[in-house]
Amino acid sequence: MEGRKIRLKVSGKEQDLVYETMERIIETVEKLGAKVSRPITLPTVKNLLAVTRSHKLTIEILNPTSKAVDALMRLEIPECIDIDFKL
Repeated sequence: MEGRKIRLKVSGKEQDLVYETMERIIETVEKLGAKVSRPITLPTVKNLLAVTRSHKLTIEILNPTSKAVDALMRLEIPECIDIDFKL
């Protein structure tokens, strides 16, 4: 894993939970020595028929260690939050 980057996209319908989850991810990864880019807010998707919104944030983890990846996999995430990983 060393020398690579991981792109995480966190999305959900509740804005507070999305931001809280992103903060927990950043804290966890930084404690283990990997560098993290600042969160980038992606456009909010609005569903006008059901009047719902989906909030999205993305970050890049630079030079992740195997310990950082293991910690991310063990992190407790609320059920209403989706996380997409890309290497």
